[in-house]
Amino acid sequence: MKHLYIILFLCFFCQISKAQLTADAGLDLFICFPDANSYSLGGSPTASGGTGSYTYLWEANYIFGNLLITASDLLLNATVSNPILSSNQIYGNSILFKLTVKDGSTIVATDTVYVLNIGFGCTLDEKRKYIKLGDSVNLYRSCRFNPQHNETYLWTPITGLTNPTDLFTYAKPVINTLYTLTITNEFGCTLEDEFQIFVSTTGIPIQEINSISFYPNPTKQQLTIEYSGNENEFFLYDLLGRIIFEKSLPDNDQKHTVFLPYLPNGIYNGLLKNKNSIFPTKIMIVE
Repeated sequence: MKHLYIILFLCFFCQISKAQLTADAGLDLFICFPDANSYSLGGSPTASGGTGSYTYLWEANYIFGNLLITASDLLLNATVSNPILSSNQIYGNSILFKLTVKDGSTIVATDTVYVLNIGFGCTLDEKRKYIKLGDSVNLYRSCRFNPQHNETYLWTPITGLTNPTDLFTYAKPVINTLYTLTITNEFGCTLEDEFQIFVSTTGIPIQEINSISFYPNPTKQQLTIEYSGNENEFFLYDLLGRIIFEKSLPDNDQKHTVFLPYLPNGIYNGLLKNKNSIFPTKIMIVE
């Protein structure tokens, strides 16, 4: 008789456990602009326990200006277990979604999840700037970015910059240079923008061609430079103005050989400069 009571108790407990319906709206989401369509809500599974089949209803109410934004505006289908976020997201804001699950016996379970759309305050206010050699320019002149999520900044190339990790850095390039800014926040979202600086050498003394020479040209990886004066520096740029090699030349030499990194075949911009003058040239790399 005792065993019968135990069996009946276990069966009763199984029925209670089976009737416990659980809803799982999933983990809070942090979405990187602008790839919202790659995200979906809900757990794995979104509903468990209970009896029979499940029905799902996702709800959200968000005031945007004079508009009331609902789940139907933000989800491709608000009645499925794992709805995909639509492209109609409110960037830079946190939205609360409520999930309601019903099973075949009309038992109800609910859960909520936050979706935070990570937006960036602005991009570069200007895309290009014309300066004279020796002048500097603030790459973010009027656009003021308000950090919200521990953003970090990196400008490349770093040549001619006062601080490559400062959003408001100053640039003083010696040749036409394309700078790229990469903003990264604590969630791994990134934003890139570019700033092209064109440098005019009008009125700047240029070394006489017979006082400077580069050979062999074309070259593979070894380049000999004959020069005069002090505080000479040699730079090699690609055609986008990105520095790929730089070398300070000894003052007590009039000829110095540099060993270039491996580079694809092509034409590159070379530049030799000192305190008072510059000498630009073309360097051809061949295998």
